[in-house]
Amino acid sequence: MGKLRFILTADYEVFGNGSGCVKKCMIDPTENMLSICDNYSAKLTLFVDVCEYWALKKAASDGLLNNEELPHVLIEHQLQDAIKRGHDVQLHFHPQWLDASYLNGKWNLNNNYWRLPDVDNHPDWTLNQLFKEGKDTLESIIKPNQPDYICNIFRAGAWCIQEENKVLEAMKENGFIIDSTVAPNMSFDDGLTVYNFRKSPNKPSWTIKHKVTQEENEGELQEIPIFTTMVPWYRILYFKILKVLKRLPFNPMDCINDSTTPYNRYSLNGLLKSQYRMFNFCDATTFQELKYFTKRAEKKYSDHHNVPIVIIGHPKTFGNKKEFEKFLGWASKNDIFLFEKYL
Repeated sequence: MGKLRFILTADYEVFGNGSGCVKKCMIDPTENMLSICDNYSAKLTLFVDVCEYWALKKAASDGLLNNEELPHVLIEHQLQDAIKRGHDVQLHFHPQWLDASYLNGKWNLNNNYWRLPDVDNHPDWTLNQLFKEGKDTLESIIKPNQPDYICNIFRAGAWCIQEENKVLEAMKENGFIIDSTVAPNMSFDDGLTVYNFRKSPNKPSWTIKHKVTQEENEGELQEIPIFTTMVPWYRILYFKILKVLKRLPFNPMDCINDSTTPYNRYSLNGLLKSQYRMFNFCDATTFQELKYFTKRAEKKYSDHHNVPIVIIGHPKTFGNKKEFEKFLGWASKNDIFLFEKYL
């Protein structure tokens, strides 16, 4: 049997409507993630929402933030430190931040640009410009301390990459080689967040050109999807009961969410329905559930070698650090599981 190469990823951001303290919802939980990973020689890839970073930096330059520790400076220092420790930093967009304004301690965002392809309708931005400036921003933060650093991997915010033809063209134009947005067999549409990955190839990765869910040999980009698996309803119920019994916090300590998004760890939605789910190491996920997903990946790719298995998470929902540490401790005892970067 070959080795499975797990890729731990975290979308580095506050909540979708701008709520959440940067230090308590991003900096502190990310440091916990990095420290745990360091203990087990596991690598973490941070997908940084540069649109949020730009808004924070502008608010600071406009004198609207009076913190002694300015959020954008904390972010810069953490990204530099993560790279120094052997982890990775790559690009992520939540374009509703492009027209952000900060008033009376609250962010006001423009949800007309919630979905990435809609940026092409923005009066001041193009997709090509967005990728160019996003790449330049991360490289300007990291290259002074790590000259060989390259920003060339991307994940779309809220998985909203479709319709994607122009997005993929902008990625290729700016030297990107990997997209890691697709969650195979999953779809969602609440009128704001919209994606449909139900017809994705049944493979650990594939070459793309016009669509992220279609393999095209002449494509210049590679899709390395987030690992998903069908979870029977009784397993979903079991994992939910475990979360309740263990009293796992969904958010890190003092990370307050004012979003209308239903971040309810005990929601009954989908509880009695078998469904595809992402391999997620946050969201109050238990050790038992992490182990279950690992075994499912092991079974699916038992005849493969060095297969990339992408695991997703978010610092803002990393309240289960003990479960995650237990999982890495268990996995570290099995030499067929590697926790590495994309490249």
